[in-house]
Amino acid sequence: ARVEHDAAACALAEYRWGAGGGAARLIYLTCGTGFGAGFVFDGRVYCGAGGMNVELGHMIIADDGPVAFGQRGSAEALCAGQALGRIAAWLFPERWEKNPPASAEISRLVAAGDAEAEAVTRLNAQSVGRVCAILGDMLRPDLIMLGSLAQYLGPPWVDMVRAQFVAEALPASAQACRIMPASLGSRLQDLSALVVALEESV
Repeated sequence: ARVEHDAAACALAEYRWGAGGGAARLIYLTCGTGFGAGFVFDGRVYCGAGGMNVELGHMIIADDGPVAFGQRGSAEALCAGQALGRIAAWLFPERWEKNPPASAEISRLVAAGDAEAEAVTRLNAQSVGRVCAILGDMLRPDLIMLGSLAQYLGPPWVDMVRAQFVAEALPASAQACRIMPASLGSRLQDLSALVVALEESV
C-alpha cells in the first residue's frame, strides 16, 4: 500500500499524464474542499521534514477576512472552494451570515449576474492569485495548476487569478511561470490514485 497527500498525488498525475508534463517545477493547488498544494520538482513529489506535505492553507494572506482552522485571513479561509460561503457571510453578513451559501449556489448566482456573488468570487480569485505570486517569487515554478474552482467557475475566474498573480509577483517570476487549470478534468482523482500506486519513488 502507498499513501500520498491528495494535492501531491494530483500534481504527480498532471506531471505524468496531463499538461504538467515537462515542467521541471510544478505546483498544483486544490482549490476545492480545502486549499492544499502539491509540489513536483524534477519529476518527484517534494516532501518536507518528517516526510510531511506542505500546508499552505494555514498561511495568513490578509489582515482581515473569514476564519478557517482558527486563522483569520488564512489561505484556507479565502482560497478553498468551500471558502466561497465563508467569504459571502463575511462580506455580506446581512444577506448570508445566518445561512452561508454553498459554493454551487454562488456559482449559480454569478452566472445570473448577481453583483454580490461576483464580489465573492473576485475576492476568492484574487486571494488565490496572491498565493500564486508568493509561490512564484519564492520558488520560481514553471507551472502552477489550479484545481476544482478553475473547472467550476471557468475562464473568468482563472483570468482573475492570473491578473492578481501578475500584479503582485516580480516581473521575472510572472514571465517564467504559467497559471492554468488542471488538464485531466474528471479523470484527475482516479489518475492521482493510480499514479501513486504505480510510482516507485513517490
